[in-house]
Amino acid sequence: MSSRAAAAPSWAALFRNQRANQIVVLAAIMVLAAVLRFASLSQRGLVYWDEAKFGLEGERFHAYIQSLLGSDVSLNIGKTVGTAKPTHALLIAVGYFIFGIHAYTPLFMDAFFSVAGVGVIFLVGRRLFGPWAGLLAAL
Repeated sequence: MSSRAAAAPSWAALFRNQRANQIVVLAAIMVLAAVLRFASLSQRGLVYWDEAKFGLEGERFHAYIQSLLGSDVSLNIGKTVGTAKPTHALLIAVGYFIFGIHAYTPLFMDAFFSVAGVGVIFLVGRRLFGPWAGLLAAL
């Protein structure tokens, strides 16, 4: 019996591996964040006015990029980028290239980068205050 106990790690030993525990907890937090952000996203549609506005700005950037790549497209599509967030419109335009021009594409891009932001918050919190504070901040 002692040889079998020596071969298999005990539950107490598994919980002592702090790094593995942190990775498991972070993975669970990231999965929870993704489920909460992506659930029924394609059926939701653009609810708020600014979502539609940013989507139209992304369409304008999409047309600019297509024009630069040699396509014959109207540059009057969408809305002129007039916000302080031109990178946001550019990321939405990248999403339009990947997923096509749909109402859910800006929402998907926002949800994706929001989940990525949870990971960044963990990294910053871990660096400043320790790993468990980083996990709490990510939650």
